[in-house]
Amino acid sequence: MPKLPKHVDEAAGCRYRALQICCASGANPARLFFARDTNMKIVNSLKSLKGRHRDNRVIRRRGRTYVINKTNRRFKARQG
Repeated sequence: MPKLPKHVDEAAGCRYRALQICCASGANPARLFFARDTNMKIVNSLKSLKGRHRDNRVIRRRGRTYVINKTNRRFKARQG
């Protein structure tokens, strides 16, 4: 495995190596960076999902409405 450039830290190293492998195999490298999170529920209404845990919060980011929970990360949802 080739060494990482000095400007790439260890957290980004995994994605950098995956990009090298993806480009070498001829696959589309954009799929690595624009892949969707499969662990998030996508629902029409967030009202019922907000009440699943006491720390759930409804927020808006980039024009979308999300339910997030910083104490228990499995309660994630997006409206749409």
